[in-house]
Amino acid sequence: DIEDKMLKLGGVTPRLYSQVLRLAASCNIHTTLSTFSELKAEENEEFRTLELRSKKFVRQPARVMKSHNVVPPRYKRQKVDQDWGNVWPAARTFHPASVPLPVRQGYPASGQVTPDKWGNAELMKIPNFLHLTPPVIKRQCEALKKFCTPWPSGIETAAEQEKYFPVMVSKSTYLHSSPTLRDQKARIVTLRKTEPWEHEKEVADRERYIWEGSPSQAALQAIIDSNEDSTPEEVIEEYKKVVIDLHNEGEDEPTLSRYRDSVMKLVGLA
Repeated sequence: DIEDKMLKLGGVTPRLYSQVLRLAASCNIHTTLSTFSELKAEENEEFRTLELRSKKFVRQPARVMKSHNVVPPRYKRQKVDQDWGNVWPAARTFHPASVPLPVRQGYPASGQVTPDKWGNAELMKIPNFLHLTPPVIKRQCEALKKFCTPWPSGIETAAEQEKYFPVMVSKSTYLHSSPTLRDQKARIVTLRKTEPWEHEKEVADRERYIWEGSPSQAALQAIIDSNEDSTPEEVIEEYKKVVIDLHNEGEDEPTLSRYRDSVMKLVGLA
């Protein structure tokens, strides 16, 4: 019996030998037998040849490295006589590959130069006006001329312009969350037309009291101009609010009391 012969020789059985090889394969231990299909160890077959030397090394063919043609940055392919309006047509975040200028921005480190345009967050944060170059502005003005009408004759001074073409500008002092610094409300232009019968409407005929252009506003402006010292802004706002409430809500004890206090603060007696 082969097992008896192996035991007498101090060896191991083929079954135990195959288990050892399987364990070595599961532990990523290198053996001379490549696959388990070759390990058909049975009790009735003889020992396989144990190869102590490694097999002859076969050199694999070298991998061919593919070279990729990297396109140079855009600013290196730009021509001197190019149309800059086509490169930067509108407002956008700074892009270093599109600007053929050695722009630098930021705080220089100790013993180093100012950071260049590549990967510079300081240049990306600030708004730029690269789209408003003089040639582009001239071209845009020429395109808008066909929509403009000639300036009316006889209106040359600022007083005449205010009389015939009054312009009212509204401002707001608040912060808004937006990806741009420009407020969308700034694009709104409203043309107000006044009918002839509207000139007959007096201040007392209005449904709600309007502070802008009212006699109270003109009187307040005269008081402010006559004072040598500057009037605090909170005092002016308080007087404005009290006058509006007095006309819109009516006269009662609390409203008249607030009106008296605001007037005394305005003239400097409180």
